[in-house]
Amino acid sequence: MAKANNKQGCLKCGKFKSTSKCTECSDDFCFDHLAQHQQDLSLLLDYIENDRNLFIQLFNEYKDTMEINKFTE
Repeated sequence: MAKANNKQGCLKCGKFKSTSKCTECSDDFCFDHLAQHQQDLSLLLDYIENDRNLFIQLFNEYKDTMEINKFTE
């Protein structure tokens, strides 16, 4: 997820203490904020996966309804 980089300050606190660059977004974070950033990304991915799953479920229900309507007409 991250590799050592001492050139940039932390995106969250701006401190120039030892930072790591997130390989996902390329932003720099101090070690105090890197774990929180990983949790934020994980939570965001969970929301995206839930939305995708809901979309697939609704699409399949719609598709099934359309197939039933096709046979009843």
